[in-house]
Amino acid sequence: QTLFQCLPASWHPCRRYRNTLTLASVADISWRILVSSKCDMDEQLPSHIAVQVIGAITGDLLCTVEADGCWCLQDLKEAIRAACAIPTHEQKLQIAGKAFCKESQRLADFLHQVECTHKPVSVELIRADAKRTAALEHVAVGGSLTHLEESYRGDPELVLAAIKANGGAFRYASERLRSDRDFLLTAIERSCDVLCHVGDEWRCNREFVLEAIRRTGTALCYAATELRSDRNFILSAVERNGTALCYADLELRRDRNFALEAVQRSGLALRYVSEQLQLDRDFVLLAVQLNPSALRYAEEEFRSDPELVLAAVQTDEMTLGFATESLRSDGAFVQRALQRNSAALPYAAEHLKENRRF
Repeated sequence: QTLFQCLPASWHPCRRYRNTLTLASVADISWRILVSSKCDMDEQLPSHIAVQVIGAITGDLLCTVEADGCWCLQDLKEAIRAACAIPTHEQKLQIAGKAFCKESQRLADFLHQVECTHKPVSVELIRADAKRTAALEHVAVGGSLTHLEESYRGDPELVLAAIKANGGAFRYASERLRSDRDFLLTAIERSCDVLCHVGDEWRCNREFVLEAIRRTGTALCYAATELRSDRNFILSAVERNGTALCYADLELRRDRNFALEAVQRSGLALRYVSEQLQLDRDFVLLAVQLNPSALRYAEEEFRSDPELVLAAVQTDEMTLGFATESLRSDGAFVQRALQRNSAALPYAAEHLKENRRF
């Protein structure tokens, strides 16, 4: 029953948005939404928040929708769309001048974030113009920024949509956006190809590249050559994102000592050391002893090796789940594993956990 109440209203047919429409025009450029919470704002997830949509220019009440604190931004937009016929992609919501950070952010969390405790809560909705909406649709399907007005090249949302469809679109962004560190990092999340078109001052900047790698390991592939062959830099990169080792200099990935240091920082790095090391049992044993989670990325023959698995389980009980099915089904082996770490039982084969005698 609790879960049912937390679902967005649009998900279950027995509920409907409660709308109160007026004769006010819906063509206003912006709107002001007054949110009145029917519950204590100190609760973690307030429910039944009455949202009143008011035309910012006319001041007339356009509609009232009933929201839940667990709704995300898209749920609220859908409710407003159903009530006011304003397409969701034309809605921009913000509270006290602060926009929602993520589409998935819950309404209650956002109200808490902006420290909005007074009632009613004022939420601003700015409606995007139809021309800009057409431009967004154009770039979303791979249309070029060069076919649009110059002003759109400085629009962060529009340029990011273009980059998501084609990383090369970054070349046509405004100078202001191409020199904005935060925008660059966000753009790299959409497409690592952006790094092909940034200046050397960015690709040689250690802190910038490390932050880009934290967001996507592929970023190391586009870093300056001197960084990709720098041992300390690569280790820092691997610590942030294990997949980064895939794009490191081959000589480093063949270096036994360096590879062990990398695996110690990220178990995922075992997948990207040289093939020779991946097939070296002694190396894999050392790697698992340094970082038990590396067992997950070891070859199958090693995940079925009792000594290797026991070495990992002794430190981390969860690693029994990375062993092969045949090993996790072996009662004698599982008993040995439990002697090393009794917390590993949940990761044994199902038939053993269901066997009362075992």
